[in-house]
Amino acid sequence: MDKMKDRVIHSNLSEFKRWLTPDYVRVVSRKSTLLMRSCFATGISNNQRYSEVFGFPSPHRPVYDSFGGIFTDKSMIEKEVELAKKMFDKRKDYFKHIIDRCQVEGSNLWKKAQELKHKEFDNMEDEELMMLSEELLKQLSDFCVYLQFPISLQGFFENSIKKELKNKVKDERKAEEYFHYLTTPKKQNRTYFEQVSILNIGLKYREGKSIEQDIKNHLEKFGDLGVKYGIGKPWTEEDVMKRVAHLADKSEEKLNRLLRIPHENELKVNSILDELKAGDEFVEVVDTARAFVFLRTYRTDIISGVFTGLFGLFKEIGKRNGLSLKEVLESLPDEVVSFKFRSNIMEDSKLNVLIGVDGRIYVLFGDKAEKVIEMLNSEERSGLGEINGVPANRGVAVGVVKVVFDNSQLWKVNRGDVLVSPMTTPDFLPAIERASAIITDEGGILSHAAIISRELDKPCVIGTRYATKVLKDGMRVRVDGNKGVVEVLE
Repeated sequence: MDKMKDRVIHSNLSEFKRWLTPDYVRVVSRKSTLLMRSCFATGISNNQRYSEVFGFPSPHRPVYDSFGGIFTDKSMIEKEVELAKKMFDKRKDYFKHIIDRCQVEGSNLWKKAQELKHKEFDNMEDEELMMLSEELLKQLSDFCVYLQFPISLQGFFENSIKKELKNKVKDERKAEEYFHYLTTPKKQNRTYFEQVSILNIGLKYREGKSIEQDIKNHLEKFGDLGVKYGIGKPWTEEDVMKRVAHLADKSEEKLNRLLRIPHENELKVNSILDELKAGDEFVEVVDTARAFVFLRTYRTDIISGVFTGLFGLFKEIGKRNGLSLKEVLESLPDEVVSFKFRSNIMEDSKLNVLIGVDGRIYVLFGDKAEKVIEMLNSEERSGLGEINGVPANRGVAVGVVKVVFDNSQLWKVNRGDVLVSPMTTPDFLPAIERASAIITDEGGILSHAAIISRELDKPCVIGTRYATKVLKDGMRVRVDGNKGVVEVLE
């Protein structure tokens, strides 16, 4: 495959439009820096890499805008599901092979980034830095091949489980409960272990013991969770201390509940499968679905954590080119690996759009980008008194709405507020801890919001599609996690 410097094409409007079809839809919203988005698009659209991992060329030409919009052709999602099912028919360990491969590649990439996290780069020659950034950005882009596949397959696994439950469980409420357990993650993700760690610190704090070294150890392991896709800053000792003080009063109760979750989930899943007299095929579907629930968070944790681990390298590159870290993060891969940067990086960062086509990215800035973004975005909904979504965790809460689009707005969420977002990610954890309930535009039962709401036992409604467009800061709402309904009270 081409080097990173050959993967970027400064496009024109007509060339860009020829890749778009009427079937493009927004699949998720994720704020990220331009450099990170470039890695996403090259990885997801790379035919050679896709064939190597999944057994067929990439059907996707993903589009990313500077406001966090991520768009793809919905017919290509359907095509990917059909192609994956055919591969599964040929090889019954197909999905397991992909899951295992993702974790092996992710682990190797993580180790490399951790080795570089505290490295001093100032004694390296420019050529060495360029070669290193080329190598790392390519490896990160290659790992981004795993981004779209779990999203495409989510509906397939959910529907397979729901179909079996519909046939065997007549009580709808009971079927919903069973579905909840049958889609719990097979393994725990970093957010879970971060919660265990900070609650243990909270216990020591409540007992009056010294926690200074514990906080340092916590930050070394989990500090990067404060950053998502280049947006935000690594957590500081002050950040952790605020959370410890907030959690300390009920840290033992919360910790005990959290530690019980994995064992209780396994017991419940096995009990349900026994009750259903599930055959080997359905047991395999459930096992794979639960592995994909873990994988969906795992892959993004790796991508974002590795990218954050390269901040030291990016800072040194910026220093040698008269740029801030933020400017490097808003650069394109070809600029980073060649030290040839645009003069108006931050102005361009305000309005841009890119599309990935077979491992290359076509990019537009300014007015041209705006025209494409207008084409892609659907009309906003407004004026609704009730919003319907999917219940992700049971319970009812009443609170004041705080709409959060990225981690720079987490400070808005006070104790008891209702967190409303396109979708939560691990860097939202401090705000989620303070919130009484969670509402998201996106997400299925495999999403981060669904998983974290169960772990923290917060009422949660996902997949509302337009809650962030209807609900405004200061509104008072009632969140019914039992029915998946959000009612505007005032």
